Amino acid sequence: MRWETLGVVQEIAQGVNHHWRSGRRTEAVALLLRFLSGHEIARRLAQENQDYWGWLLRVTALMLLAHTFLLAIWGRRVRAAALVLGRRPLGPILYGLLVLLLVPPFSWGLYRSGVGIPPLLTGWGILYGAALWGKTALLYGVGSRLLRQSGSPKLWPFYPAYGLYAALVAWDPLSLGAALFLVVNLLGIGLALRTGFGWRLPSN
Repeated sequence: MRWETLGVVQEIAQGVNHHWRSGRRTEAVALLLRFLSGHEIARRLAQENQDYWGWLLRVTALMLLAHTFLLAIWGRRVRAAALVLGRRPLGPILYGLLVLLLVPPFSWGLYRSGVGIPPLLTGWGILYGAALWGKTALLYGVGSRLLRQSGSPKLWPFYPAYGLYAALVAWDPLSLGAALFLVVNLLGIGLALRTGFGWRLPSN
């Protein structure tokens, strides 16, 4: 399964490059966004009759373990950041929009420069960590509000929200799921950057 996934990733990268060189910039960006969300990989694996659901379950379980680790280590800061999103949502939203608007062209410029590959990989690694951390805080906040546990030190409200999010993404991965994935991750990145991963919380 690992080699099939790597082959699909290579095909997508070649497709992005082909669209861009052919002047179809919109198609290139759209394909890149679908790749980053993971749904283009899922779609192609499903088309090739690969083990799509097995792949999806493994990814979901791995992400759940990563979120649980963050909750166990930085639970207090995650809870504090979740409160920021509920009380002052404009800041995280603006940060997320800036990432959406600036990162793709900046990344492409670094890629085309040749010498920019190491900082490009470093930057995407930071963004991935920000998305993971911020999504943990975001889903914890959503779960706390839905279950009326706002302000509670308990961390379990995260899990129903994560289950609902994962189910919606898996149910319709090519439209609703892709849109939900993009919005949640951009908000997560914005929240992580706005709060400095919970270390730079705004004063009340």
